[in-house]
Amino acid sequence: MCPAAWDAAVANWKNTDAGRLAFPASVSNFFNGPDSMQCEVAVSQNGCTSPSLCNNAPAGFLILNSMVALNNIITNFYDSIVKSQAIVSDLITDLGKTFAPPSEPPIQALKLLLDAIGLTFVITGAPIWNIALRNLKGLSAGNHGTSKDAVNGAVMGAFTYVKDKQVELKDKAENLRTTLADIVQTFYEGMAHTRTVLFDGSESSIKILSTFFDDGQLLGNAYTQMDDLSIQKIIKKSLYASLIPLTWKQATNFNVVVIDADSYCDEQYPLVPSQLSQEVTDATQVCVDNWLYYIVTTAGVPRLCTNEGGGRSDCENKSFGIPEGLSTLDGEGWGGLTKEDLVTGAVNSWMAAGKKNDPGSINKDVTIDTMNDITDLNVRAPGIVNIPVCRFDEARYNWEQLKEHGKGGGTANWPCN
Repeated sequence: MCPAAWDAAVANWKNTDAGRLAFPASVSNFFNGPDSMQCEVAVSQNGCTSPSLCNNAPAGFLILNSMVALNNIITNFYDSIVKSQAIVSDLITDLGKTFAPPSEPPIQALKLLLDAIGLTFVITGAPIWNIALRNLKGLSAGNHGTSKDAVNGAVMGAFTYVKDKQVELKDKAENLRTTLADIVQTFYEGMAHTRTVLFDGSESSIKILSTFFDDGQLLGNAYTQMDDLSIQKIIKKSLYASLIPLTWKQATNFNVVVIDADSYCDEQYPLVPSQLSQEVTDATQVCVDNWLYYIVTTAGVPRLCTNEGGGRSDCENKSFGIPEGLSTLDGEGWGGLTKEDLVTGAVNSWMAAGKKNDPGSINKDVTIDTMNDITDLNVRAPGIVNIPVCRFDEARYNWEQLKEHGKGGGTANWPCN
């Protein structure tokens, strides 16, 4: 893009057209482009979908077609968000059956998700934007440059809008399908808000557009047009990364915990057989930064006792078990979510809180630092996955204090301190 041409169009908007025309229409008129270019409007026929022909203003051609490209990226997001609703709605009814049987569909977990609805929107939006725009300067090769800041700004622009819907959504959350529909609708509205603030002609939007349009970066093959299935997978993964741990927490008869094995990953079965069975170890172990962890569950009392008569009981310790539904987290279903995603996310949250299990450390607000973490790590970023982490001895001791069958503890972190 020719900076002089862009600067001239912006100056014309500020000095002549602001308050009279919308910003995209002003820019289009300045370069003798289409009369009805309304990129800021969330409708399919907004005059901002078809490339402009190169006339006697080649710099204007680059600018107008960059606006068309950005409009089409956002429109693609819209369509995929709407299509994802039915798919997620069908699967979400199986959450309780799979991860906390014989539970009903987890409306309570969905209500808890609303506490962090803004964060969930960001987890969804950040990877979609970054995949679509990964070839822009500053995003490729993991470079934290101006393009990455622009992407973060685009997502952050909608975060406050989505977060402000939280109370309204919680007040009306009674039915599983309608609540999920409201969440998806809010995501849709969040993208519409993103469109509005990108094309409103404000100083912040002009700064973001200047970065996106630099050197015609959005033209040709410079951006990746994601297909519906890819976007839907990201949406599902972000929802399930929060909903599955919340569903486990709503279970009435077990608690899920990540055990720090206090061992490097190359040590074979460090807790077998004295503390974990080999079957549980094989099914639950995850390596994070060359350190070994297990995602396991308590279920009922910690000892199994048989009365041999004469008032004597023979007791043996009950092993930690395999969480319900863990085997289904194989990267195929649930939006591609894996046990590695959940364990790494839980460990990152724990580490970020100073190796403490602080429910308050789960992000409900989003900063640029949060955005950078989510951009780099997605659902594994600190503050997203809420599963307690502790050493085996700590979890075992707390489990030993449980006297009755069923779910233990009185805190969100149980069986960890």
